[in-house]
Amino acid sequence: MALEDLFTALKIDGALNNKTGTAAWLGNIGMVYMYQADYPKALDYYSRALNTFEKLGDKSRMANQLGTWGCLSRESRLSERTELLFQGAEDR
Repeated sequence: MALEDLFTALKIDGALNNKTGTAAWLGNIGMVYMYQADYPKALDYYSRALNTFEKLGDKSRMANQLGTWGCLSRESRLSERTELLFQGAEDR
């Protein structure tokens, strides 16, 4: 799915107030940015997805987002910033 399509899906779920769907699309957008090596944008979208899942109390999906951060850290060498985010996530 093209990034444009993911943003369309994000907008639709946002309009429907489907927070779980919105968070899932945010994570998917983050994944595309990671594969495009746009690591700051990837981290931003992964963070937004994690925050939304946290507000929903969806610990399973929170764990999934934290796993993607690990992949991002390995790929991006943004380990210091990612480590700080992981430290904050441990308290969740």
